[in-house]
Amino acid sequence: MMQCAPMPKQWTENFEFYEARATKGRALVSLDLGAAEHAPLESHPIRVQFRVKMLQPREDGLRSAEEAETLFALEDKLVAAAQSKLDALYVARAVAYGYSEFYFYVPASQLESAAGVLWDSKPYAFEWHVEADPDWERYEQLFPDKFSYQHMMNRRVLQQLEAAGDDLSRAREVDHVAFFPGEAQVKAAAEALTKAEFRVDAPTKPEGDEDMWSLQFHRDDSLANGEADELVDEVLELLEPHEGDYDGWGCAVQKKELMN
Repeated sequence: MMQCAPMPKQWTENFEFYEARATKGRALVSLDLGAAEHAPLESHPIRVQFRVKMLQPREDGLRSAEEAETLFALEDKLVAAAQSKLDALYVARAVAYGYSEFYFYVPASQLESAAGVLWDSKPYAFEWHVEADPDWERYEQLFPDKFSYQHMMNRRVLQQLEAAGDDLSRAREVDHVAFFPGEAQVKAAAEALTKAEFRVDAPTKPEGDEDMWSLQFHRDDSLANGEADELVDEVLELLEPHEGDYDGWGCAVQKKELMN
């Protein structure tokens, strides 16, 4: 098979993972969020999936520590081969039920070429599936719901705070922003947030070409041990009945207190 020069992605790769629902055990999905603003690509209408069964999965179906390094190396080799031979765009990995599955989109000219990517990977054996998916529906299906998405964003912010020396267990004012389609919705949301002991600023009217009302609100919370995820879950549930579009949170760094 002739190799082709791979098409560079039109975006910066931004892989983040989240825990998806599973009927048994657990499931982790790693998704290139950077593709979201560009999908679907007309040049890559074919979805190719490769799946490999783990040899030493954990009881919950995820990768074991003993096998993880080998599986990551296998993934790296597969991605490099698919990019080189199929002009593939790698967009997702799903790990569940004792399998690792890898998702690519390729040009229509590569419809019959998937098997040519594979090699003698014993003791592992790949399965593959090829399907027309011009709208990138599978990518959209793998995209996290708003709760999982915010958990992914939380992880990123918490890492930045910890790198700055933050003591996440210390309560601090956490600032939030949300947008609403109209005055009635933003006022109703402000009332609900106030009842939940948030300090709510006056809503901001849309200006110029803007068509959304904005609302800033604040509350003192700690962010350690999963509390950040619990916090955004509470906010999302409060906003949902009022068509609120949550834009995230921020706070000042709270340094660890030094012992005298």
